[in-house]
Amino acid sequence: MIYSALAGIYNKTGMMFGIVSNSFTTAGSSMIGQNLGAGRNERVPKILGVVLSIGMGMATVFSALLLLFQLPARVGMEQTDREIIQLMLDPVSEEQETR
Repeated sequence: MIYSALAGIYNKTGMMFGIVSNSFTTAGSSMIGQNLGAGRNERVPKILGVVLSIGMGMATVFSALLLLFQLPARVGMEQTDREIIQLMLDPVSEEQETR
């Protein structure tokens, strides 16, 4: 049960990163396509640089937030069952008690 809950938290966190990344990729590719179609090839490197900079900036901010608010805070956001939260935060002691 613990591993299933942790997998759910991991998948939701990964989805948040993926949605942001995919949004910037889609927007950047649309802008590049428009500029290539209009014959403004000189704009393409600048668009790539801006999209890359914004993407890296967002990834840095999200990573810093995940490091600051580690597992206990994220578990509380994803799970409401107190017993599961306790098992997720301290699985070793629970495992030793059952032996």
